[in-house]
Amino acid sequence: MMKVVNYQSSNLTYQLFDLNGGLLENKAIVRAETIIQMDMLTPSIYFLKVIHNKEEVKMLKIVKN
Repeated sequence: MMKVVNYQSSNLTYQLFDLNGGLLENKAIVRAETIIQMDMLTPSIYFLKVIHNKEEVKMLKIVKN
């Protein structure tokens, strides 16, 4: 789950990438708490990019065991 502090519903999206940079998911963030389904993904390293008005505001590295 991703939690956005001071959430305002203005053009927030996230993109989930695999280790090779392949885009797996691109969705709007519509709540302060957003569940990102990763149970079907294989154990690996993933990157989550949070975007506001077409600008990257945060990049997170996720290690799935």
